[in-house]
Amino acid sequence: MGPAARGADVWAGTDLPGVGLLAADSIFVALLSRALRDEGVDLAPDPTRHPVLVVPPFSPIELHRDAWSSRLDAVPLDVPMVVLAVPALPVQHLVADRLHLGRASILDATTATVSTVISMLRLARDGRQVIDPPFAAEATAHLAATLSEAEREVLELMVAGLSNHAIAEHRFVAERTVETHVRQIFRKLGLVDGNDVNRRVLATRLVLTGNVALPSLPSGSGRRNIERG
Repeated sequence: MGPAARGADVWAGTDLPGVGLLAADSIFVALLSRALRDEGVDLAPDPTRHPVLVVPPFSPIELHRDAWSSRLDAVPLDVPMVVLAVPALPVQHLVADRLHLGRASILDATTATVSTVISMLRLARDGRQVIDPPFAAEATAHLAATLSEAEREVLELMVAGLSNHAIAEHRFVAERTVETHVRQIFRKLGLVDGNDVNRRVLATRLVLTGNVALPSLPSGSGRRNIERG
């Protein structure tokens, strides 16, 4: 099923009106439903119009036997999705397209709490993506791969706490060149602009939590004459 003509802004600005739930275990569904209701979140009857929480089986055999790939394909690509899974489960390939679009998050079921799940559903609704470190290497390799060499170095320096002005001095380039790199970094990492969002902090968090693998560049690789025009 192809994506409908809706964007992340449809989900933003309101609290969770409901959550779709796809889970393998009926007992777990009952327990999780009660826990969500205790936090003021109801289950939505139509998972195609609300953020969807996916709790696949904990066994790879059951994952394939019960056709979970087809079940997830039935949810439109533009619907925000949070997958709660154990690290040993190869769920990345099931949501590869959603990960690439920034429309899916993956949480470690062995460490996540109900409040964490709800927070991640809200972030997913607002068009933000979080992938816990055990799933990050494979799922988000494409993010760093899309950055140019200059953008990777700028991101490295941003993570080190440097301002745009300081980055420009370090790299011997014009500050407006750094500003262009920073805009491209935010765009490629799927970090949307907003009054309540500090995208430098979010980009730094993606690197520090392992969601974006950023190998250090060789010393001096970014030093060049000041760029103009």
